[in-house]
Amino acid sequence: MADQKRWFKLWDSATGDDALQTLPPAVRWAWAALGAYTKMHGTNGRVTISQTNAVLAAKMGVSPDALLVTVRMLPNVVIHGRIG
Repeated sequence: MADQKRWFKLWDSATGDDALQTLPPAVRWAWAALGAYTKMHGTNGRVTISQTNAVLAAKMGVSPDALLVTVRMLPNVVIHGRIG
């Protein structure tokens, strides 16, 4: 099967990153899930998400109500614009 470019690069140094390692495992998974979601739906590492995005919340393993709270916890993630 041809590469559909539906992957993102996860450096092996992520396993030793202090900012990631201090997070609970479930939040680390949310970080990885956001990376995969950004690859699929974003452009050049940027993605626009709704604060009620149930699909992304499910991929991250959180409720839609906890989506933005969780995203704000993630290292190396910058939020631009208005957030409700």
